[in-house]
Amino acid sequence: MKNIESQSRLINRQSKELYGFIADYHNFGKFLPEQVSDWNVTETGCSFNIPNLGTIALRMEKDDAERWVKYISASRPAPFELLCELKPETETNCHLTITAFADVPAFMQMMIAKPIKNFVTVLLDKVESFSLCGQRDSNPHASRH
Repeated sequence: MKNIESQSRLINRQSKELYGFIADYHNFGKFLPEQVSDWNVTETGCSFNIPNLGTIALRMEKDDAERWVKYISASRPAPFELLCELKPETETNCHLTITAFADVPAFMQMMIAKPIKNFVTVLLDKVESFSLCGQRDSNPHASRH
């Protein structure tokens, strides 16, 4: 399994508040890049389409201690996970690291490394924007249900 980690960033939100935001399926669409389409959310998961990759359906696992949220896909094109790790820094901010784990054959790992790294970086950028702008977001994916 190939893992692709983003940089760790200091987010200006309390760890508990950021965890609650990330752990809500309805908010995940706010993090997705603009080229993603067909955003759908239910109480048990979410799905979306990435051009040239296909439709991805995710379910979530959460840490009761509010240290991490993991989005898991067992669907095509290849099973993968997104792990959002939170490490409190102070009472008002925390470090966030997002890591993608892709279960792909070795010959495909080099082809997918850069697009997945870009995807993870965009997710981190958008979460950071949440910390700067609050929960107000104009992303069109956020309103699709």
